[in-house]
Order: sequence, then C-alpha cells, then structure tokens
Amino acid sequence: MPTVIVFACKSNSCRSQMAEGWAKRWVDEERASVKERQASRQNRLPSDDGRTHCLDAKYDALLLSFLNGLLLLSVAIDESKIVSEDDAVKEVDKTSNNLCITCDGETSCHYSFVRKPVKSKAVEAMARDGVDISSFFPKSIGEITPQILNLLESATEHEHHTESKHERVENDFQQNASETPISDFDCNAANPQYKHGDNHNKSKGQSPMVDNLIVLCSVCSTLKRPLIDISKQTLEWDIDAPTELAHAGEGDSAYLRVSRQIKCKVNEFLNQLKMDVINKML
Repeated sequence: MPTVIVFACKSNSCRSQMAEGWAKRWVDEERASVKERQASRQNRLPSDDGRTHCLDAKYDALLLSFLNGLLLLSVAIDESKIVSEDDAVKEVDKTSNNLCITCDGETSCHYSFVRKPVKSKAVEAMARDGVDISSFFPKSIGEITPQILNLLESATEHEHHTESKHERVENDFQQNASETPISDFDCNAANPQYKHGDNHNKSKGQSPMVDNLIVLCSVCSTLKRPLIDISKQTLEWDIDAPTELAHAGEGDSAYLRVSRQIKCKVNEFLNQLKMDVINKML
C-alpha cells in the first residue's frame, strides 16, 4: 500500500523543502543499501546460514515494497505566501511552474502573480551536504493533490485487479460445486471487498489521503485545518525559522544548522516508520 508523507511550513520556501530533500535522500540511501545486500547475497558461498539468507532477502523485498509506495511531498500551509505580485508581469504562461493552483482548484493566471523561489540560502545549505533542491519550488495544496490521488488510484486499480483474479477463481468453484463436496472448499478463502471513492477527503466522508502530515513551523490552527482534514496523522516538529535566526545574529550558518536538525528528525521518523511497516508485513 502507498504511504503519503507531506512536509508543511507556512510558505514552503525553506524548512519543508529541506525536509522533502532529506527524505528523498534517505530513500536513495535505503535503495543503495538494498542493492549492496543483494549483491552480497549473490556472491555469498553456500553455507549453514541459509535461513538467515532467506530472511534477509524477505526483509529487503518488503523494504523495497515500502520504498516504492512512498510519496514524499512538501506544501505551503498558507498558499498566499507562495506568490508575489509583479506589476511587470502582464501574462502568465499556463505551462510554467510560475502558475499556481489554489486549494479550491482555481488557477491564478488572471493575476499578475509570480511564484516565489525556494530561499537561496536553503538551497546552498542543502548543497553543502550534497543534497540538490535547486529544482524544487513552493506548492499549494491544489498542486500536490493530483499526485496523491494518482498514486492512490494506481493502488486501488492494483487491488481491483487482484480482486478480479479472486472472483475468477470463485466462479470456477461455483461451476464445479455440484461435483465437489462442500467439505473440500475453504470457507475462509480470501475474497477482498473493493471500495473506490472519487476522492479521499474527510469532508466528503472518505478516508484521508495523507498518511503523515508533518508541520515544521508554528502556525494558527485555522491555516492548518485544510491539511489536517486530509491527513490521518499530524506531527508538529516546530523547527525554528533559519531566516529569523540569521537576522537575530546567527548569520547564514543558521540555514546549515537547521538543515542538519531537520535531517536528524527526518531520518529518525522514516527509520521508525520503516520498521513499523515492515514488522506489520512480516
């Protein structure tokens, strides 16, 4: 099953972008570790540790399944903060990343707005540790929603395909029922029920579409409510704003310190989530 994780801060221009970058780095490192272990098993000579070998292979298969189902995104809590008015802009290219979609699904092309970039100091701080977020840009709820729904729809289509296979087996059972003793049937055979909704919004009675919403800043409940309403779980990390720390006297080093603080939080969270998910599947 897919796992959707959304990192959020007020303008999605610094802390939440750092968190998304570190989370994607964590995934890359986990995939690299799996490949190393797979190569090691292929080169391992036959020995008495065959059971351990099989358990290691099963663990890696489950880990890859978890990694393949991860969707990592960041978003602005206050979508008004991701754009700035530019009197020089007369028209907006509808194919450009500068075009913004509001949480109501409306496109702001009729305004002279341009999307703000991720803060350059944040990009530089991440680059010092080898993480490139230079192509990242602030996003609204309306812009990340299609990505989430596409992932969930793909997952439900896979479940539907699996269910269809069960139905074909069940039909075969029914066709031969007159010739087969009832005692030969497994009354507990899996036959999962498939339920598909148009969306996963709590307000419409559907399951929330975000598994973990992680808020990295202090912000009023009213602004967070649209994101909380579509999330199963909300975590509050309350990371200090590096811009404010820099202005308070820490200087640009605040961005690097906050980036590494976020890295530790992200790694701790994802490592725990990984173990929880894999233990449930074992």
